Amino acid sequence: MYVRGLGKYAGVNPPDMIFLDLSSPKVSGLEILKEIKATPALMHIPVVVASGSDDPDLVRAVYALNGNCFMRKPSESAQFLKFVETCYEFWGKMVTLSPQKNDTPPPPRSPV
Repeated sequence: MYVRGLGKYAGVNPPDMIFLDLSSPKVSGLEILKEIKATPALMHIPVVVASGSDDPDLVRAVYALNGNCFMRKPSESAQFLKFVETCYEFWGKMVTLSPQKNDTPPPPRSPV
């Protein structure tokens, strides 16, 4: 598994952010989220959750498992790409992410 750095992914750095589609074919997206947020080496990674449903119980479950963002998946490809781009802009450029425990803090950002 890439996120855990296992098998052929041994030694790779964990991702800075995870987009998680709850409609995973083999394992429940909620189970994946639960595992990520329960793993000390991964729990600092923001997880943006996407679902085709905006069922309030599902939304509450995502936030109860410490998901960082819940978004209903847009139905059109162009809208979905805009959604991914917007998330990347926010989490990649606007937010100061928590460094891994052994990382040194990032240099200060220059004012925009």
